Amino acid sequence: MLSNNGSQRPTTNLNTLQKHRDITLARFDKFVQRGQFEDVNLNTCLWKKRNSEAVSLLVYAVPDLKRISFQEAIKGDYKPTSVGSWFGPTLATFWFKVSIVIPPSFADEEVLFEFDASNEAMIWTSDGRPVTGLTGGTNDDRHADYKLTNKAKPGEKFEFYVEMACNFRGGIIQGPTPHPDMNQQWKLVMADISVRNKLGSSLWLYFNTLVQLVKETPQEWQINADALYYADSIINTFRLGDERSLIDALDIAIKFFSDRKKESRSLHELNAIGNCHIDTAWLWPFDETKRKAGRSWARQIMFMKSNPNFTFTASQAQQFEWVEQLYPTLFRDIQEFSKKGQFLPAGGTWVEMDCNMPSGEALCRQFLYGQRYFESRFGKRSTVFWLPDTFGYSAQLPQLSTLAGMKYFFTQKLSWNAINKFPHTTFKWAGSPTHIKDKCNVGEIVGSVLNNKDKLYSNKSIYLYGNGDGGGGPLPHMIDRLEILAEVEGLPATIKNCDPAKFYKELEASSPDLNRWKGELYFELHRGTLLNQFHDVLPGSSIKLVYDDAMRFYEDVETSGNKLKNNALKALIGDPAERNGKRLEPGITTINTTSWPVTAVVEVQVDKSLVWSNYLESCIQITQTGNPIVYVDSVHGGSLKSFALDNINSALVPVTVHCGFDTQKVFEVENKFIKVKIDAHGRILSLFEKESSREAVAPNQAGNVFKIFEDIPTGWDAWEVEVYHLQKGWDAGVGLIEVEEAGPLRVVLKVQHPITASSTLEQRIIITAADAMIEFETKVDWIENHVLLKVEFPFNVNSDNATYESQFGYVQRPTHYNTSWDLARFEVCGHRYADISEFGFGVSLFNDCKPLMIQPTWSNTLSDMPVYPHKGSFLESNVVQKAYQFNEKPIIHPTLINSSALISSEFFTVSHSNFVLDTVKVAEDPRVSGKNGQVDVVLRFYEAYGGRGVARVDTLFNIKEARFCNILEDMEDKVLIENSGKSLEVPFGPFKVVTIRLLIGN
Repeated sequence: MLSNNGSQRPTTNLNTLQKHRDITLARFDKFVQRGQFEDVNLNTCLWKKRNSEAVSLLVYAVPDLKRISFQEAIKGDYKPTSVGSWFGPTLATFWFKVSIVIPPSFADEEVLFEFDASNEAMIWTSDGRPVTGLTGGTNDDRHADYKLTNKAKPGEKFEFYVEMACNFRGGIIQGPTPHPDMNQQWKLVMADISVRNKLGSSLWLYFNTLVQLVKETPQEWQINADALYYADSIINTFRLGDERSLIDALDIAIKFFSDRKKESRSLHELNAIGNCHIDTAWLWPFDETKRKAGRSWARQIMFMKSNPNFTFTASQAQQFEWVEQLYPTLFRDIQEFSKKGQFLPAGGTWVEMDCNMPSGEALCRQFLYGQRYFESRFGKRSTVFWLPDTFGYSAQLPQLSTLAGMKYFFTQKLSWNAINKFPHTTFKWAGSPTHIKDKCNVGEIVGSVLNNKDKLYSNKSIYLYGNGDGGGGPLPHMIDRLEILAEVEGLPATIKNCDPAKFYKELEASSPDLNRWKGELYFELHRGTLLNQFHDVLPGSSIKLVYDDAMRFYEDVETSGNKLKNNALKALIGDPAERNGKRLEPGITTINTTSWPVTAVVEVQVDKSLVWSNYLESCIQITQTGNPIVYVDSVHGGSLKSFALDNINSALVPVTVHCGFDTQKVFEVENKFIKVKIDAHGRILSLFEKESSREAVAPNQAGNVFKIFEDIPTGWDAWEVEVYHLQKGWDAGVGLIEVEEAGPLRVVLKVQHPITASSTLEQRIIITAADAMIEFETKVDWIENHVLLKVEFPFNVNSDNATYESQFGYVQRPTHYNTSWDLARFEVCGHRYADISEFGFGVSLFNDCKPLMIQPTWSNTLSDMPVYPHKGSFLESNVVQKAYQFNEKPIIHPTLINSSALISSEFFTVSHSNFVLDTVKVAEDPRVSGKNGQVDVVLRFYEAYGGRGVARVDTLFNIKEARFCNILEDMEDKVLIENSGKSLEVPFGPFKVVTIRLLIGN
């Protein structure tokens, strides 16, 4: 309505209208949504110009799913292509040659190139420099643009390459199916140049942040109500096609945040660091990870060049080495921005390893090689053990990481616990678990403060943000949003960019009274689970392509290892052909690599040549395949000893087997140590341990009983076993037993079970004359779906806890479910032994691999799980020794010997049975060349039971110098040398890892 003088009358201020919260929130969504209203809402103001005709494309399809270098790619056969074309199959690579001519209408504008096929890509300059990674699609992780110029000129030309990877950022699996479609196709939907409307884009960021304040802070907070009012005012101010209204709306948004800029100390301080955790393999193969690292890190370098305040961290030395090898110019940029304090390598390990299954020494090597790499490329070691994603936390990690120069620890996985919420956020175990965030929004920021369980002791926490798992990292709007929210009155925290190492140092100085947590950190998920030690590879939670690669890696390691072993054996034992003038006959040389004496019955793999066949009749026992079985006795720890094939000892009592048919077919096997009764189906009816005069099997029960359980978890199919599976189990099918070997050194009973209609199990039950162990060698042909196989041993032992080996020590678990914490720990990762003991007696299960079957639809697996009854409780027993020696069996080398002059050499012996010599290796940076007969050697020991003392370590070598060192092999205090350079005096404490560096001569 116009007034009489023709001017427009003032309208009513509709902002005073009462606002219905839910309706207003729905209005906010409509203002930014795609689809129905995008032609009349804020989406109309995000772009000023777009042109696809200025872009011409040529494409080269790389054959055979190969991933090739830039130098190879530019030699390819390029053909014309266009938007709308399809590319595939899964894991294929295509290289695009892009030519752009700037049209006159784009003059003086900041021009972007947008390329989107809903997959991943890398921009390369025409001279071969990787510039930035791209992620296409419609999800929040989309980042498909590359800035061509800040100020375009008409007719200006640009030429570059795009390397397209036919996989999603999250891998090659989309949706609920666990099986990848290897014939997927990707459509190129965009290859344009464009000009962003900076006013509209800024308003979108501010408005979106305001809406997050409304949706993700408590309604009782004043900032929530204020944000709702201002966001609503922005919509009321906006007019379609009116740039002045866009400026006014942006002013409203900016005023909201500038009026709330904090001037006083915040209640809490969030230290933000960009991150893109990249799984070294998971739903994509190793070779794709190499490109993911390149794409992700190139993008972050691009952000650093335009924002000197932005900081970013990445871990895993393996990924850095891949980038160094494949993207040398990018790696030099990483080194440059590392010096500037923006690109911050962290972690100190080779990969983010699984911490359940690898041995203690394997963890040591992760730290050793990781720290050596970072120091050699970036001039310093990591002080923060960075492990955001893993499936368990050994109690030895604090000691090992400290010995590797890292006194601080970061993780986030404990926040996933399914039953019990971990009671701390920042604590003195080694560091500060927290959350890694993807979207970097208000809700995550507020939640990081409200959910922090240790605000009483510290007002600081670390906050990671960025797209992860498949890489990507922070996006521009995430970085900008943190700047907007850095100091906003009404939010519970201020935010600043940080260096993780500096953050932890400040945290330690300002928060001396943090709670202390002792022992392992138990992760209540993924209970079913160097490079192959990566946390999604070793436990079995990756796609099959990863395991095809892993098996090739293992085969290479096995080939190289056997070559090294054979060369070492030749050096130790010598060549029989060189023993001229001596009467030689077939025999064996036995090498005991453990810390304790060993007595065992061994099977010798021989070549059946004429010289061997002439002596086989003298053997005490021969297998069905013609291999001699030999008794080896009193081979001292760390020593070498030769034996004749017919070796025997006066203390040897043969093992026997008898079959009774009184009421049922029962086999009775007996040796010097045990008497065992086994039924016709291979089930243990009785296990009598003679030294303690104790029956190990519970009354009216049977051991070695196979059971099948339904395995349908609530999520994480390849990772998870839920507690309720224990409620639904049934006996597997059974077969009949037969005698394969009848002594006198070894008895073998064989049984084949048709455990289901589709799957079979073959088991050899082995008892020798050497000890009280019953070995169960089990081979399973498994063709099942979502069921798992277990074997039960009900023992006649009363104990509230069972003991399981972990790295350089053990953990104990309750044998009851009294509390939710007890219930949650129904599965245990035990290494070489599990033991249940009471006063005077106990029984152990040993393990040399992953036991029995879980999840896979098809598998052919061999496992070996002995039962070992023993006198005394666990702490009084030799369980550690026997389990160790079961896994580290004597090395048996068939050779020609002089039976009248058998050799015996003791390289290293240790006085205390609980002080274990675990590793002997050459130093990484030896002080001597070895040519003069001197060698720089590293010995690693650990205390296995929780005791203390001073051990004597004897050697046949001449010790020139001995020093304690950390696991990075930095030399420290001197070790006491005695016995004319032949002995060391080594103090030790409970579960302590002790590393000593020796300079030895012949």
